[in-house]
Amino acid sequence: MKLINNKFKDHREIQSFSKEELLEVKRKISEFQKEGEDTEPLDSYLESKFIPDMVPLYKDYLNQITEFCKKYLLAGEQDEGIHPYNQLIGHLIEELTLVSNNVVNLKMNARNTKRFVKENAFLADYMDSLTQLTEEYNSLKAQLEKEHTKIEHPFENESYIWRELNKIKNLPFKIKSLPENLRQWEEIKDLYTFISEKYLEKHGKKKRKKATFLTFEFREVYQYFANKQDSPLDYYLNLLYFLYKERIIDDHEEEWFVNALERKELTQKTEKFMNTLLKECLSVYFKEIIEEILQLDEKFTLLEEDKKVKKQNLLGQSINESLSQIIGLYFKGLEKKYQHTLNDIAEVQEYKNIISFYSEKADLIYYKLEDFDEYVLTFEPFLKPFDELITPVKKTINNLFSEILRRKEEYTSYIKTIKNEKLRDTIRNFVNEKINEVNKIIGDYQDEASMIVREEFPQLKRIRHILTEYKDQIQKIKEEVFAKLEGFEDKDVDMYQVIKMWEENFLRKRQQLSFMLSLLLNKIYKNFKDLIEKEEFLFDSITEITDQEEAMESLPINFAISRFLADKLTEDELNERIKEIQSKINKMNKEITLYQDEIAKLEDILANRVKIREGISVSNIKCTVCHKPINFAKDKIIKCPFCDSVFHYLCVAFWLSKYNSCPMCNNQFLDPNLGLFEEEPER
Repeated sequence: MKLINNKFKDHREIQSFSKEELLEVKRKISEFQKEGEDTEPLDSYLESKFIPDMVPLYKDYLNQITEFCKKYLLAGEQDEGIHPYNQLIGHLIEELTLVSNNVVNLKMNARNTKRFVKENAFLADYMDSLTQLTEEYNSLKAQLEKEHTKIEHPFENESYIWRELNKIKNLPFKIKSLPENLRQWEEIKDLYTFISEKYLEKHGKKKRKKATFLTFEFREVYQYFANKQDSPLDYYLNLLYFLYKERIIDDHEEEWFVNALERKELTQKTEKFMNTLLKECLSVYFKEIIEEILQLDEKFTLLEEDKKVKKQNLLGQSINESLSQIIGLYFKGLEKKYQHTLNDIAEVQEYKNIISFYSEKADLIYYKLEDFDEYVLTFEPFLKPFDELITPVKKTINNLFSEILRRKEEYTSYIKTIKNEKLRDTIRNFVNEKINEVNKIIGDYQDEASMIVREEFPQLKRIRHILTEYKDQIQKIKEEVFAKLEGFEDKDVDMYQVIKMWEENFLRKRQQLSFMLSLLLNKIYKNFKDLIEKEEFLFDSITEITDQEEAMESLPINFAISRFLADKLTEDELNERIKEIQSKINKMNKEITLYQDEIAKLEDILANRVKIREGISVSNIKCTVCHKPINFAKDKIIKCPFCDSVFHYLCVAFWLSKYNSCPMCNNQFLDPNLGLFEEEPER
C-alpha cells in the first residue's frame, strides 16, 4: 500500500452514475424483478456494480494512514508557524479528498440504485458502511487541514530549501533500517531497496553484511525519484525530507569534502542560493517598510544628488547592504518628515506625539528585524557544513539591532531637548515679564518715596518756626543786656561774675535743649523703624520666589532646588546654589546667635534672682537626690529651710507628699495646703 496514488481493485477514481448508466441499472433491475422472486441474480448484479471488496480496502487504507498521521504528523503540539511536514500533509489531504470523493460517489450510486429496489439487504449494509467510512475520512482530513498552511513563498517551505541546497551540495547521507511501521508503505520500502542495491553495487556483499547503515549521495536518490512516473517528484522529495527529519536518513559527516576546490565551488553556489532566498524573505518581511521609504523619498528626497530610491536597487545588493540601507533610509525619512515642522510647533503635546510616533515606527522596524533574524536562525541548519556563510548576516543583524535602539534613543532625546528648550523659553519669557513688572513697581516706589522724603515733616516746620520766633525774642533780650552792660564799661564795675552767671545759665539750658532734640529724633526713629524693617524685608526677600500660602512652611522655590531641578543642574550651578544657601544660613545664624545671647543673659539674670530669693550664694548647686546640676532659670526647685538642701521638684515631690519631711534632715517643714505642689488639672 502507498501513502498516496493508490489504486483499489484497479480503480483510482470512481465516478457517480451518469444518466445513461442509471437508466441501464433501472432496466436490468426491472428484468430481474420480472423473472421471479429469486433475488440471487439481482444480488450478483449489484455486487458486480458496486464491488463489495472496495469498502474493506478503503477501510484498511484509512486505518493505516490514520496511524501514520497520528504518529508523525499529528503527534503533540507543533511550534507556531508552518508545520515542517506541511507539503507532505498537503499531498495526503489531496489523497484523502480523492478517496473520500470515491466513497461519496459509491454511496450516491447506491442511493440512486436503491430507488429502483424496494428492499435489499446488500444495498442497505453497503450504504451504512460507506456512511461511516465517509465520516472517518472527513474527520482525519479535517485534522490534517488544521496543520496545513498554504505556502506563498519558497523561503517558507523547509522541504524546498533542504532539497535545493542538497542538490547543490550533493552530500553523502546514511540510512538506517526502516522501522516496522514504515515498511508497509511501498514508496519508503522501494527507496530503501534502491539504496541497498546501489550500496551493494559500490561496496559488495561483504561490506553490505557488516554495515550498520547504508550510504548514498543525494543526487542518486533525486534521479531515482525523477525517473518514477507514478507520483509527482515534489511528493517524493517531500517524503525524503520527512525521512530526514525523522532521522531515518541522516547526514554522513565522516565523508564530507576531501577536495578543497570542490568545497570552494559549492560554497559559492550555496551562498548565491542563500542570498536569493534571504532577499526574497527580506522583500516580504519588510514590504511595508520599503513602501513607506518610497513614499518618504517622494516627499523629502532621501538620496544625494536628487536621486530616487528604487525597490530593485534596495534589494539588488548583498543581503547585508540591503538590510543596512533599508533601515538607514527609513530612519532618515522619518527624521526629515518632522525636521521642517519642529520650529513651528506651539503645543508641548505635539512634541510628545512626535516622540510617540517615532518610537512606534522604531519598534515596528525592530520587530520586523526580529522576525527576519528568527528566520535566519531557522535557515542556518540547512547550510551545514557551510553554516559560516550566515555569520556575516547575523553580525549585521545584531549591529542593526543596536543601531535601531541608538537612533530611537538619540532622536527622542533630541526632540525632548527641543521640547525642554521651548518650555525654558516660555518660562524665561514669563519670568522676564514678571521681572519687568517688579522693576516697574520698585521704580514707582522709589519715585513716590523720594517725593515723600523730600517733603519736610510738620513737626520740623513747627520747631523751625518756634526756633526763629524765640531766637528773635532772645536776640532782643540779648541786645538789651548788651546795651546795659556796655553802659557800665566806663564805670569800672566788675561784671565778670554777671557774665559768668549768664554763660553758666545758658550752657545748662543748651544741654537741656539738645536733650529735647534727641528725644524728638529718637521718637522719629521709633516711628520709622517698622517702615525701615518692612523696606529691608521687601528688598531682602525680593529675590525669593515663593507662594504666599507656603512662605512659612517651605523654602522659596529658588532655594528648594533639590525638589525639582537638581538633576538638571551642572556641578558649577550646584556649587553656586550651595554657596548662596550657605550665605543665607550665615545671615540667619547671626540673628539666631544674637537672640541666643539675649536668652542666655536673661537666664543668668533669672537664675541669680532665684538664688537671691532662696538665699543661695554658692554656684554649681546639685540636686541632693539625683546629683545633677540645677538650672535655676529652667528647673523647678524645693529648698529645705533647715539644712539648706536643694532638690529638683520632681525628685522630691513624691517623698514630701508622703512623709512631709526633708529627705536629708527629716525635719517637717511643709504645712498642708500651702500650694507648693502643682495640682493636677481637673478632667
